[in-house]
Amino acid sequence: PRHFFSPSEASFTFSSSSSMLRAVTRQLALVVVQGAAVTSRVPQMQMQMRAMSNAAAPQQKFVLHMAMASRPKRPETKKKSFVKVDCGEDAFYINEEAHSFGVADGVGGWAEQGVDPAEYSWRIMTHCGENAGNKSLKSAQDILAKAQDTVSRGRMLLGSCTACLVRLDQKTGVLSICNLGDSEASVYRAGQLKFKTTPGQVDFNCPHQLAHSKYTFMSEHGPYTENTEINIEDGDLVMLATDGLTDNLFTEEVGQLVRSKQLANAKDKKAALKDMLEELVEAARLRGLSTTKDSPFATAIRKVQKDHPYGQGGKPDDVTVVACLFEKAAAQESK
Repeated sequence: PRHFFSPSEASFTFSSSSSMLRAVTRQLALVVVQGAAVTSRVPQMQMQMRAMSNAAAPQQKFVLHMAMASRPKRPETKKKSFVKVDCGEDAFYINEEAHSFGVADGVGGWAEQGVDPAEYSWRIMTHCGENAGNKSLKSAQDILAKAQDTVSRGRMLLGSCTACLVRLDQKTGVLSICNLGDSEASVYRAGQLKFKTTPGQVDFNCPHQLAHSKYTFMSEHGPYTENTEINIEDGDLVMLATDGLTDNLFTEEVGQLVRSKQLANAKDKKAALKDMLEELVEAARLRGLSTTKDSPFATAIRKVQKDHPYGQGGKPDDVTVVACLFEKAAAQESK
């Protein structure tokens, strides 16, 4: 995302290297930076509750095969201490022991204020990964809230990011999903899309964002996190992606690739998943460089302005995807 909230100006600004898209100014009440939406000081969004009987549930319902892939828009030339993998302004975490993973997308507009957009996203993801195993945190939303609170307690860190994360409860087989902004969580079952999150935006290409708590507040609009619980089944594939993927590849294209790989039948499921993700992010990177092929971003921008220069082709961006293939523990042990 390129829209960001500038604390010094108290306005919303659209920043683009091409300077082609119009500036967007909003009153503070519209609330782009919605970190307060997930802090412990604000009433949380009610999540759908399911009556589950845990008495006979096994300790480990699933074996998790996790993998990630990323393509930065501009590869870094200098190693940064807070960066684990060069994902450009994106970041991610994988905590296999806690059955949790997530992605974040640093808001690029901060670079024009002299702020590295990658640092905030990496700080949030690092703390999410550390907090994921905390049993007192009952949901993915709680994990994100704790991470933001931790980052806000440290030095004043300017920046903002979107975030999307999940955690599986191995006792119940329920996956907790939390999404803030325009990254995406999707669940595929038997090759078919069962669920995906809805992008949270204030305006076109201007997503809800997480930021330092000093610059976050609530309004009458309420929390902006989308929180969902899904009962996981054997063979389910869960993917989390930044908008570098979803702005360049249509949902149907992603689904076709998922179905073609038949991951559930692979002998080495983790390797097969890794290969598929590498293929996905490379396809998204190439589409982003295209000036002729259609993309979800171009389709969306044509609705705003039919003759806009970005109304054709892709959108160059960082692309990061983390995914997990869930396999029933009993089925895995019998092989």
